[in-house]
Amino acid sequence: MSKILIVLIVYAVLICIGLPLIIKYHRKNKNILFEVLSIIFMPIVLLVGLFVLIRKWWYKDKARPIPKKLRKFLKSDCVVVNGTVMPLAEYNKKYNKTLTLKDVYGAKYADSVDVNDIRSEESFRSLNVSDDVNPFIDTEYLKSFGEAFLKRDFSNMGNLISEDATMVIYDRKTIVGAKNIVDYWKDWLLRCDNDKVIVECAVKKCKWFDLPTLQISPKGYVNLYVILEIHNGLITSIMDIPNPIGSSAVGGPDLDWERLEIEKIQDKLTDEIDSKLNHIACLDCGSPSDALKWYRVELPMGIHGYIGDISICPHCNKVIEFIPEIRLRYDEPHF
Repeated sequence: MSKILIVLIVYAVLICIGLPLIIKYHRKNKNILFEVLSIIFMPIVLLVGLFVLIRKWWYKDKARPIPKKLRKFLKSDCVVVNGTVMPLAEYNKKYNKTLTLKDVYGAKYADSVDVNDIRSEESFRSLNVSDDVNPFIDTEYLKSFGEAFLKRDFSNMGNLISEDATMVIYDRKTIVGAKNIVDYWKDWLLRCDNDKVIVECAVKKCKWFDLPTLQISPKGYVNLYVILEIHNGLITSIMDIPNPIGSSAVGGPDLDWERLEIEKIQDKLTDEIDSKLNHIACLDCGSPSDALKWYRVELPMGIHGYIGDISICPHCNKVIEFIPEIRLRYDEPHF
């Protein structure tokens, strides 16, 4: 079949597609000139529109080479993504990809680029610090720990931690020793990298404890709050806590809420229960979670309420942790 015949067939098909639109318009506005022009140009308009839509769909979120005439104005490691120019390393971080310049431009261009001009993905791993965080000494340690975490600088991370430091992995285990703690984070990050999980970090205020914390956010997974305890210039204790603590389907108070006041929940306590290991310790006196008092509690909060477990420090008389397990709905508001 000749190329001319193929073009004529496509042209005829597009006319058939556009003809109902022309007839519909003719019933409302009897304009002969418009009808003639429509029959001639409608296939072209439809073809161009279809091409634009397919092209936009095909290149959505894909890295493309910079046009040659613009390359002299931009750094050699840049690509175009959805009409925006960005370094390839930033694209890989943002879209969880592992492309190289060779993948985008080809081997000849990639070999011609100076390696010093290629920015690493690490340069786009920046630590955000929330505006509501006060400049405490803990904040500086959190920033240093977070930067070492993001840059995979495990040597510097180890220098921040005391040799006999402990780290509580919430509801799992307690790790002892700087080397073991660093190895844990090294393995954790390696698993994220292997699964191509984007991990972001920020120093932000934890409303529950009214303290600065390091929030680690692996995309698609629950956020983690890292709380540090500092003594004599070194990190002596780390708590790695998920937020929310309970099921996200249940909801209820989490670490982004103001802490529950002991006076308001005292009469809501029901049965005393067994203490829990590897949970949140009292940050005031240092009592571990298994030395706290644990109770079953029902907390009404308007039209909804929550049943769960709650820990209270017997020395400081403060609520330490609440684990919502069941969400209730009342016919009338309860407080």
